[in-house]
Amino acid sequence: MSGAKKAQASLDLLSSSMIALAASAALLGAVFLLSTDAFSISYAKDAVRRISSAIDEVDGLGEGSKTTLLVQLPAGIESFSASGSAIRMRLHTASGVSDVFANTKAQLNGTLPKSPGLHRITVSAMPGGAVQITNYTG
Repeated sequence: MSGAKKAQASLDLLSSSMIALAASAALLGAVFLLSTDAFSISYAKDAVRRISSAIDEVDGLGEGSKTTLLVQLPAGIESFSASGSAIRMRLHTASGVSDVFANTKAQLNGTLPKSPGLHRITVSAMPGGAVQITNYTG
């Protein structure tokens, strides 16, 4: 095999390797984004479930009862609301927008945090059957 043919074969192999490497990098990037989305959605579901369970618990115990819980919130929260008897979190992820919600047995008052991280949230049964939600920052 002449030197020119060896150089061409080496160049072809190098080109094929670069294409395979670029495809692998793109695939790994997509897998990373999907796994990040899965973690964010999992945190969101856990937070909504834990808060709604606490609301139903204090509502069942009646006026004057309250509980405080620590909740880890994911990044990318567009909105997090307690309205009527429902809790709803709208989460922006790399794959789009996801809504996570839960219905409770109580009428809800208060606000829920949108910033990521650990939050201390207190839910209290109030006179008249409503449940107050309070977020403590700091």
